[in-house]
Amino acid sequence: MSSLSLPLLIGLLSAPDALATPLPFWSYDAFPGDAPLSGVDGWESSYPEDTWIGLYGEPTLACPLTDDVAPDCGSDWSGACNNHLSWSGATIKDGVFSAGFITYDDDAPGFLFGRQSADDHLLLVFCGANAGGSCPVDSLDLPAVAILHVHGGAVDVLSSLSGGYEEEVAMQVTIAVNEGRIHATWGEAGAETDAIDAVMPDERPMTGIGFYAYDAGAADGTYLAFFSPVLEVFDEDNDGVYDDIDNCQRDPNADQADLDQDGVGTRCDPGEEAPADSDPPDSGDSGEPVDEGGSAEEKEPASVAGGCSCAATADTSGVGLAGLLLLGLAVRRRVEQNR
Repeated sequence: MSSLSLPLLIGLLSAPDALATPLPFWSYDAFPGDAPLSGVDGWESSYPEDTWIGLYGEPTLACPLTDDVAPDCGSDWSGACNNHLSWSGATIKDGVFSAGFITYDDDAPGFLFGRQSADDHLLLVFCGANAGGSCPVDSLDLPAVAILHVHGGAVDVLSSLSGGYEEEVAMQVTIAVNEGRIHATWGEAGAETDAIDAVMPDERPMTGIGFYAYDAGAADGTYLAFFSPVLEVFDEDNDGVYDDIDNCQRDPNADQADLDQDGVGTRCDPGEEAPADSDPPDSGDSGEPVDEGGSAEEKEPASVAGGCSCAATADTSGVGLAGLLLLGLAVRRRVEQNR
């Protein structure tokens, strides 16, 4: 696989907000077992022929059912080209979306973000584990990884790299959006080694988020499963207030004081004089932990203990032999019931 180029890496790390601290915001681990997911807890399927299903396991799993393909997604991005399961329960401009996936096929799993509508979103797609896999974008040489902008039935390739993913291996994916830049990493769980970058095509929040599948469902007897989605928000000044709502993004002001009520916090407003006893930067040691289990509700961001500047990642530790056997048995049963 191709890795992040040196110029892009230098540009990313030299940006003043590149090390913004993410705070826990939302996570989900309650996909209902062997049941349709579209309409559950705010999850929505964009392709009527595929309701997706949930499978119990550790963690719980979200799986596409169909293996439908389309004649030309490049000129008509609809129907099977647009098979995703998304969650749009919060509007976050800048943040980090992490999740895991495992597949027994060589086709095209992916991750949705920046969803404006069912036919206007951004997509990180993995086109095949090898040259024999499937891809909704004919112009890419397989295997490939690409960041796409889907809009109005058309698709733009914002960035692409040669490379694929490992079959039958739990993979970790992280997509960060900050100040108009996209930075995605992926690799075997706990060892993300590959990355791709792109620029946002327009001003939009990074949410909704979700999962994508093209010719990668269970109908042909092979399986694809997604799990443990996590959404975080950036806190550049590490004061416990995330950037989207912080009135001084680069100056710690946990109290958010704004004496002249102009929307710019007193701490960073040249027209105001910050009080001498303004709150110091929040160390994070007193932050309340965020309960990330079993709920689709938004979480009030809490300070990260120790001021960790790394994004939380999806928990893939539970995807062992027993979990994979359960995955195969449950999906096989579901497919047989639908025949």
